[in-house]
Amino acid sequence: MGSEIIIGTYNQEGGIDAIRSNPASNALVEISNSHHNIHEGKHFYAYKSASLTNGQVLTLGLTTPDTAKRIHMFMEFDIAAASMIDMLEDVTSFSGGAAFTILNNDRESSNPSGATVIVGHTGSDLITPTGGTERYAQALGSGNRSGGTLGHDAEMILKRNSNYLFRITNGVTTQGAGIILQWYEHTSIR
Repeated sequence: MGSEIIIGTYNQEGGIDAIRSNPASNALVEISNSHHNIHEGKHFYAYKSASLTNGQVLTLGLTTPDTAKRIHMFMEFDIAAASMIDMLEDVTSFSGGAAFTILNNDRESSNPSGATVIVGHTGSDLITPTGGTERYAQALGSGNRSGGTLGHDAEMILKRNSNYLFRITNGVTTQGAGIILQWYEHTSIR
């Protein structure tokens, strides 16, 4: 009886996906897991931007689903001059904020995210958190780091069924500010 050797990777459905090669060169075709999730319609984003005066705050709240899917998130804070950014985990509740429709990076995919997002800023639905533990904080601009971006090397796997608050507090005269969250949702096969 013959045996068959299959070279591939396990997929989330329990099957095996064959390794692909470029037909012209036979070179292996590989992309990052995050990029793969875009093609699968499992990569999402949410954002909020506003012009802030001294002391004003920009906020984005995210609630993770209570399912087997885990959120693998990348966060980006965009601000040029002196400001403080922070992230709170396990926020008990949010007051304020306006609902944000989460966007899929595959613009033709109808796959929904399991998360929910609210956004706001001083003077327009500012989110006020109750409770929460600071998990990230950094001063940006003016002698600190200019601008603020955490890229793919800073992926965070968020806790299930938890509230997170992302915030920029402006420390100077009027400037634009933005928060962008990108994530993919993955069920572990372990």
